[in-house]
Amino acid sequence: MAVPVARQALTQALQDADAEVRRAAALALERLESLAALERLTRALEAGTAPQALGALHALGELGGPRALSAVVAALRSPLKEVRAGAIKILRAARDPRLLGPLTEILDDPDLDIRVVAVRALGDFRDGRLLAILRALLQESSADVREAAAEALGKLGDPQVLPDLVARLQDPQALVRRRVAWAIGEIAVQSADTVR
Repeated sequence: MAVPVARQALTQALQDADAEVRRAAALALERLESLAALERLTRALEAGTAPQALGALHALGELGGPRALSAVVAALRSPLKEVRAGAIKILRAARDPRLLGPLTEILDDPDLDIRVVAVRALGDFRDGRLLAILRALLQESSADVREAAAEALGKLGDPQVLPDLVARLQDPQALVRRRVAWAIGEIAVQSADTVR
């Protein structure tokens, strides 16, 4: 009820003689339209087909703001793998430390690809609170997860993980050993840059 009344009053205020009143009314109407768009996009994300949900997800990412990001976080629980992966990528780009909780929760996703995308996203946050989680992921049964964890640890650049990484140089998978070697070098370079 309040929104239609507000929209009508603001539309009339666009005709006000004072330019600042017209400007304030236009900005308020713009915010109302953004809110309406957010609601439409959230509905499409929750109930749409995969292409509709992905389109809504990307539009929400473009809108930004707490409400849009909240809808993106909710998409991490989507039954559609593509939507969960897209949500992770949008949250990765936002790099808001408040998003670490939802991103670490999805590390339990039953889909291996989703877990790998999530681990890579966590590395971009460069947040020391992730060290214990990422260290544990070096022991995962999946070589892809171990490789992503090594990459994330290299991005974090904390020398205290060097013993864990050095031990992983014995990993049975060459892919993991290559990424571990990169991570060790990355940490060493970051440490040397800090000393200078």
